[in-house]
Amino acid sequence: ILDAKRVTQQLNIEFAVINTAKETVFPMPYPDYLPATYLISPQGEVVKALYGEQDDDSLDGLIQYTNAEAGISAH
Repeated sequence: ILDAKRVTQQLNIEFAVINTAKETVFPMPYPDYLPATYLISPQGEVVKALYGEQDDDSLDGLIQYTNAEAGISAH
């Protein structure tokens, strides 16, 4: 088993990474592709799954679009 903390430090990953085991249960199906990023609502619901590499711009755009669809204005 990979040590997630060590690997994320070596790769300079600056976002939360979930270290999974076969017993881990997620509120969404296991992704077909990696990397996978999930947008999760404040209520804990999976709003969107993104596959492939993401950056600040793609995530910010998705959050703004999702908020606009829900009628939530940016602060």
